[in-house]
Amino acid sequence: IFSWTGKVQLAALIILVLLMGMRMGANREVTDNISSIGLSAFLMTAVIMVFSVFAIVLARKLMGIDRYGRLKLGQSSDEEIAEVPESQTEIIEEEKGGSNVMTVAIIVSVAIGMAIGYFWIRGSFGDKMDVFDHFAGIGIKIGLCLLLAFVGLDLGIDGTVIDNFKKVGFRILAFPAAV
Repeated sequence: IFSWTGKVQLAALIILVLLMGMRMGANREVTDNISSIGLSAFLMTAVIMVFSVFAIVLARKLMGIDRYGRLKLGQSSDEEIAEVPESQTEIIEEEKGGSNVMTVAIIVSVAIGMAIGYFWIRGSFGDKMDVFDHFAGIGIKIGLCLLLAFVGLDLGIDGTVIDNFKKVGFRILAFPAAV
């Protein structure tokens, strides 16, 4: 019944990233220094990603949690977690393909947003860029709220999040701490 929530999440993400791209493209300071900003942003992103992944993998292994976020057999004090059914493993593997669509959507949205900001927003708003920034900021907040609301809805519909948190316990807090 709620399979459409993923499409709403994607739409909210596209709107959010598109507006952010438009703000970047319309900002002369950003576009004039795009080569140095882009290189710095890329290097910071790469370093943050590498060390975050390393920290999460290390924390996961130290706590005995498998790659699907479940405790390995014999690790839970409340009850042991059974092996993953083959059908559930296939579903998890199929969902990985959706991340490629999301990545492409983000990259294309930023590029289109920057082009719109550079070629259209600058000329249309001229000296009234603060008006555009104000409304773009409101749009970004609305997009972010929509995205978070529908992510929460998906987690609630799934119904296993609370049970998994109970099984793992406070060890789940190790991941944000590791990052």
